[in-house]
Formats: sequence, C-alpha cells, structure tokens
Amino acid sequence: MSVSDGLTSAELAAIESLNANQREFFEERAAIIEEGDGIPRIEAERRALFLTYQWFGLPSPQ
Repeated sequence: MSVSDGLTSAELAAIESLNANQREFFEERAAIIEEGDGIPRIEAERRALFLTYQWFGLPSPQ
C-alpha cells in the first residue's frame, strides 16, 4: 500500500521511519479505520499513525 498524497512532509517522514513490524501495524490500522469508520483514506492514515506511535511507545514525531 502506498500512503496518500496530501500527507504533510512530517507525516511522511514519520511513516518512513517505521520498521517493518510498525509499518504493517500502521497499514492494517489505516485499512480498518477507513473501512470500519467510513472515513477518507488520508484521515484514516493520520489516525493510524497516531495509534502506531502510541502502541509502540514511540516519541512523538516532530
């Protein structure tokens, strides 16, 4: 899956910094949020990124 156009450069950098396990978690959460909540993909990715950082205890991206 490729990430949505329209994410900020900081969001894209945060996603790129994820390891393979974290990236898989992010992608799964984004798909679940998009389908389950019926929201646009870009917003689902933003929410999934927040959840990924929270779940893995990562420091907030700058």
